[in-house]
Amino acid sequence: MRWLTLTLVLLCCIAVDSISFIDPKVLVLVDDKQLYQSHSFLFSTLEEKGYQLTVKTAQDLNWSLTSEDGEYRFSHLFLLCPKTFGIMTTGLERADILDFVEAGGNVIFFANTGYEEPTSKLFESFGCELDEPQSLVLDHIYYSSDWDSHFGGKHSAVLATGITNSSVVYVDSENKPIVYHGIGMGIFPKRELIFPILWGSSSSYSYFPNTRITDLPIVSGEETVMMAALQSRNGARVLLSGSTDICANSLQTTFLGNKHFCSQIVSWTLGERGMLRTQNWRHHKVGQLLTNHSSYHMYRVEDEIEFLVDIEEWNGIEHRWKPFLGNDVQLEFIMLDPYIRKTLTCVDTTKGSYYTRFRIPDRIGVYKFSIEYYRRGYSPIQVSQVVSVRPFRHDEYERFILQAYPYYAAAFSMLFGVIIFGFVFLHGKGMLSIKHK
Repeated sequence: MRWLTLTLVLLCCIAVDSISFIDPKVLVLVDDKQLYQSHSFLFSTLEEKGYQLTVKTAQDLNWSLTSEDGEYRFSHLFLLCPKTFGIMTTGLERADILDFVEAGGNVIFFANTGYEEPTSKLFESFGCELDEPQSLVLDHIYYSSDWDSHFGGKHSAVLATGITNSSVVYVDSENKPIVYHGIGMGIFPKRELIFPILWGSSSSYSYFPNTRITDLPIVSGEETVMMAALQSRNGARVLLSGSTDICANSLQTTFLGNKHFCSQIVSWTLGERGMLRTQNWRHHKVGQLLTNHSSYHMYRVEDEIEFLVDIEEWNGIEHRWKPFLGNDVQLEFIMLDPYIRKTLTCVDTTKGSYYTRFRIPDRIGVYKFSIEYYRRGYSPIQVSQVVSVRPFRHDEYERFILQAYPYYAAAFSMLFGVIIFGFVFLHGKGMLSIKHK
């Protein structure tokens, strides 16, 4: 049981090691080679970082997502095939994508106004609803006049005014406008794992250009989502975009922020930032130090416990693990329900070591130390370790306790009274006989 528990903990701790920085193989699937060439700047950047790109079109038949033994050949999927996905992409259907994400793979999907129904179904599986084909995001106030003519002069070269405030997902270090030309999306309500990354202004909406509005647009205002991301509970990431033009070469100019934005968002999706892991779990009774990062597996009720763990974050630029510094990581001591919940304190910023101390509850049973950390942009931490809590042994109880002092006094007073009574009874009888004579 002890070795099984340690094995489960280690598997949870190293689960993130199967992501991009271990196996940087990317399958790029495009409608045609021309679409790949129109995004060559973005793909060149990925190759410079060390990613191994395998480019295929929907017409190619000499490729497979899995090997003969069922293992995935790639860690990431980059899909630029909104017109052919699910129709001509043999061996890559919606169910295959969902299985790939469930196995921990990352997916990037760029759609456009000419998408087909399988693309819409895939977006819905992740919690997004695409507007109807041939529709566009329009904004008659916040649009780029310089680029509007490039896209037909329909006020469809929209300036994105809403960008995620998560510094892990995107860091806006350039403060340049981002031009978006594509279809609008809506996020289904009560979907906790998916969140918008890029959205329009209060005057934006998604509809058919040069068409009189006769019914309510599917999305309007700041609910007009242009790009969304999903962070699954197993650490996999999915990036959904309603535009293939946003990261095209034509918009990778020094006057726009599209190049920086696409680089940041894609690198986050591929696991270069925000990947967390835990190491060196150790816990022990106060005053009893352990070596080799070992831990106790049984405690006694009311023991004082010290708990420490190292949390690290992957740095894709330096290609190494660095200490994770946060102030909202919590430890739970659980038996069915959490009996204790403590916020961990970072005590060593060079290692990312977190510490807390608590007293075990006065209740025996099987408990587990558990850390469940869910924050937007970070891979979730789900680790636990089982320990047993036993009662006091017969020789561990205190001999004298303060609450029993009245009973001790009563017992000793009774004993003292019996002695006095015996003394009087034994010696007082002779004195009475003498007086009687």
